[in-house]
Amino acid sequence: MTVDERKSVLECWVNSAHRLTIMAQIGGDCLTNVCSMARHAGALDAGAILCLPDLFFRPTTVRQLVDYLQVVSQSAPRTPLFYYHIPSFTGVNLDMEEFLKLGRKEISTLAGIKYTHTDLEHAVRCLNVDSESCNVFLGADQILAGACIYGFDSAIATTLNIFPSLLQDIMESMVGNMESGDITIARQCQELLNNRIRDITNFGNISF
Repeated sequence: MTVDERKSVLECWVNSAHRLTIMAQIGGDCLTNVCSMARHAGALDAGAILCLPDLFFRPTTVRQLVDYLQVVSQSAPRTPLFYYHIPSFTGVNLDMEEFLKLGRKEISTLAGIKYTHTDLEHAVRCLNVDSESCNVFLGADQILAGACIYGFDSAIATTLNIFPSLLQDIMESMVGNMESGDITIARQCQELLNNRIRDITNFGNISF
């Protein structure tokens, strides 16, 4: 979509979804446009903004990523900012634990990250940086059951759009049965979900 189209869609959601927290994805390949969408989302009182890294001059260090997002945050100084970590698409795969530690010091609006990667060990390190005020949303549907064991309780998952009951069953089963050790339902649902994801991605990436 064009920038104007993205703004129009956000306006429709903000004006109609009274009971939802609206999080606007503002990332793009032009910093001027990214900042414009950040200002727009802030003016609409969106619940949060999610931003990709610079997609043209890709950051190669955490310092560069923090500097970029600091500029973006200044366009929406009262709106929580989440970094959208999805290295399979952006080609940027930096240490998110290090990013959160530095970013929380230097970006006043940084509220956390959306972690879309299957490296669970790395994800857990991010989760433990500042669990009181820093949110880590899981974006890797394939590791949801395992992530729940380590304390993940929220996700922004692509497959929620088409298999919502599977993901709900995984999370409810894990939360309700971890102490008893019976996670059979979660394991079965996770295997079924992963099989369906493989079936879909065998034909290329599909956007929902």
